[in-house]
Amino acid sequence: MKHNISMKWKINGQLMFALIITIIFSFICFVLLYSFLVYKNFNDNKLSETASEFVLSFDENILWNGTNISLENEAFQELNRRGLWLQVLDEYGSELFSTHKPTQAPSHYTPGQLLFTHKYSDVIKGYTIYGGISKREEREFTYIIGFPSSEVSKYVISYNPNTFVGDILRLAVTTLTIVIVTFSLIGYFLSVRLTKPVLKIIEAIKELSKGKYVKSLPDKGLYNDVYDSLENLSNALQANELEREKLDRLREEWIANISHDLKTPLSSVKGYAELLTDGTYIQTNEEKEKYANVIQIKAQYMEQLIEDLKLTYQLKSATVPIKKAQEDFVGVVRETVIQILNDPDFSDANLQLHSENKQIVMFCNKGLIERAIMNLVLNAIVHNPKDTLVTIHISEKNRCIVAEINDNGQGISEEEINKLFERYYRGTNTRVKGTGLGMAIAKQVVEAHNGEISVTSKLQEGTTVTITIPRSV
Repeated sequence: MKHNISMKWKINGQLMFALIITIIFSFICFVLLYSFLVYKNFNDNKLSETASEFVLSFDENILWNGTNISLENEAFQELNRRGLWLQVLDEYGSELFSTHKPTQAPSHYTPGQLLFTHKYSDVIKGYTIYGGISKREEREFTYIIGFPSSEVSKYVISYNPNTFVGDILRLAVTTLTIVIVTFSLIGYFLSVRLTKPVLKIIEAIKELSKGKYVKSLPDKGLYNDVYDSLENLSNALQANELEREKLDRLREEWIANISHDLKTPLSSVKGYAELLTDGTYIQTNEEKEKYANVIQIKAQYMEQLIEDLKLTYQLKSATVPIKKAQEDFVGVVRETVIQILNDPDFSDANLQLHSENKQIVMFCNKGLIERAIMNLVLNAIVHNPKDTLVTIHISEKNRCIVAEINDNGQGISEEEINKLFERYYRGTNTRVKGTGLGMAIAKQVVEAHNGEISVTSKLQEGTTVTITIPRSV
């Protein structure tokens, strides 16, 4: 519990620190950007000169002949090009001359009106006013030029120069403090909301490391996919653990059965070897040959048992790459059937082969396919009465080869079907020739060719084993 609290504050602290740094950095960027925009607004005018400079320099374009005011032609063109208007006023604020003047502009200004109009934008609707003084002889004229407000505007800022810098700093610090406190509170509640599910995830991972599997996690919010993945991982680990325990249990049973199966032939080999060595109880060469033959048969059985064990582990772990070539599947099965019928133990077996095609070429390992078919067929023969009919039917469907080994024998119970292909499932029936690994090997061979194998059976009616293998793998 103490560790969880420490972890919570650690995560929250890191999030808060990152948030505060982000706020400060953002505030600095905002101030710099705002300062740049203000500077640009005051200095990057669309006019080639600033408005005030333009107005002050315009004085030289005003002409006075002692009676009337006029302008240089270039000045008219410049005002027209820039969309500006001009008024020239006498010493009393009355208009003496104007050009391009808007209708809302008055013809007479009091000193207060003139000051107010010059100080603020849009006093004359749509325009910002700048003014200057033009001295001609003994006269002093006032001229004003109107700029479109969309291009030039005025901002009035009043401040105390003695406290300006301090006021700005206090305002910045106060604003930054308020922003940091506000966003820190928001960040804290957000971090709590974010770290709570993270802590649950961390706790669940710790439980997994201890072998305790996750039962359920909330399936809402930002971490929904993470929760789902964690639950899937937990379920997969639990399933693997159950499978491992099952395999360990079956392996122990299988080792016990194999030990029993090896013990019997070893006892026979040992007994007959002692008889041959002693010579007291053996009188004829026929007896010696008989006992030697028994020893040979038992040795072959043990050798086959070891080879089957080696093959099943090789197929399971894929330690030996499977060499494949183009083979005629029908021909491979036909050769396998001939081998079985040529065996004296199965020469009278009722075995038939049917194929929809004379030849079906596929990419496979011929030796392994022969082994799988032989195991399946022999299983159907030896576990059924002698008069049982075993039929092999070969067809092609959807670029796959389908082989069905069907018998009309005694059938298999549902419980036995579920265990039929388990590698470590085997009884201790020594009356049946074989190692008990045949069906497991057959399944592994089919799966090594990316195929599938299935069994259907009814008691007292028979069994059908179906294998489906892609032609090109």
